Amino acid sequence: MTSNEEDSTEPPRGCIELQDRRRSDRCQTYSQAHRCGDDGAAAPRHEAHVGGTLPRMSEPHLSPQAYARLREELEERTTTRRREISLWIERAREHGDISENADYDAAKNEQGHNEARVRQLEAMLKSAVVIDSVSSGDVVEPGVLVELRHEGDDDAVTYLVGSIEERHETYAVLSTESPLGQALLGAGPGTQVRYQGPKRELGVTVVAVRPLS
Repeated sequence: MTSNEEDSTEPPRGCIELQDRRRSDRCQTYSQAHRCGDDGAAAPRHEAHVGGTLPRMSEPHLSPQAYARLREELEERTTTRRREISLWIERAREHGDISENADYDAAKNEQGHNEARVRQLEAMLKSAVVIDSVSSGDVVEPGVLVELRHEGDDDAVTYLVGSIEERHETYAVLSTESPLGQALLGAGPGTQVRYQGPKRELGVTVVAVRPLS
């Protein structure tokens, strides 16, 4: 065999077919959210799937009502609740050996939960963007109502778009931090949006977008 023949030696056909099949499968798996390059590798994943036009929001967007409620919660947790837990711990110490004291363990656990929530609230309020109550309602963004028809369903469901900390008596909140919320940001009526569910890719159609009156 000559040197030229050695240089032109190709891998067995079965290997080529397997590589092509894996590349094809990978491209199909990342469709809608990825684009395969010439080398078959998936391009970096974008934050928003097909449909949305706004980037992922790193800071929490809160309505004035939610912001005020969280401020009140922080005040309560750093004053009244801290005192209550401190008294609870002191009473539990009086029961004797704390190494086998279930009441003491419960009090310390509650103290840990409270302080974790305090840190979360402080960070959230520090970086929060308070939503302007006036919104055009042309596209999906925090503070609007979006009417969605989920793939395979006939009926549409209306959600309030916003932080997971939002509360509303009528509408369920669609968090902008969820996969669906991220994919919808910037989408308008008539847009079909694909997003990654827990087990598979799912789809919704934006039926309508309107301000929260």
